[in-house]
Amino acid sequence: VGASALGAAQASLADLRRNLPPSDLQATTAALASYVQLLDRYRQAAIAVEQLQGGLETMGNQLRDASRVLTRHQIQLRDEEALEARSMLSVIALLALNSMQQMALSLRELIGGIGQGTGQLTAAVGELSSVAERTQVMTGNQKDETDQVATAMNEMAATVLEVARNAE
Repeated sequence: VGASALGAAQASLADLRRNLPPSDLQATTAALASYVQLLDRYRQAAIAVEQLQGGLETMGNQLRDASRVLTRHQIQLRDEEALEARSMLSVIALLALNSMQQMALSLRELIGGIGQGTGQLTAAVGELSSVAERTQVMTGNQKDETDQVATAMNEMAATVLEVARNAE
């Protein structure tokens, strides 16, 4: 920093030393030496600042790259979790549909069984009604026959009594 200007100033000072007495240039030489020291400190500070800026830029680039990697990783994880959730929902939906189909089949079988049971019950009721009618008819016939037997027995008893009276 300022090396060319410093070189020109030192060359001008050398020319002045040759042309002027040394006592007049002492203050200028001291001021130039102080300026050279300050300029050297400034140069070192400027170099340090540039190095720090380079370090900050490197750290900024690293931070940006790490942020991009983290963002890509988070997006990848999100996509994987979304895919996993979709897969799980698909499996659950298939299981639910399968269960509903099995339930529908079971209900059909149950309703069919109830229908068959109702048909069998209707047939049994019809048979029972028929048996009851036959039993009623038979009971009526048996009653009539029993009445006839009782009448016949009464007539026989009366005849026996009459025969017995006549025999006396």
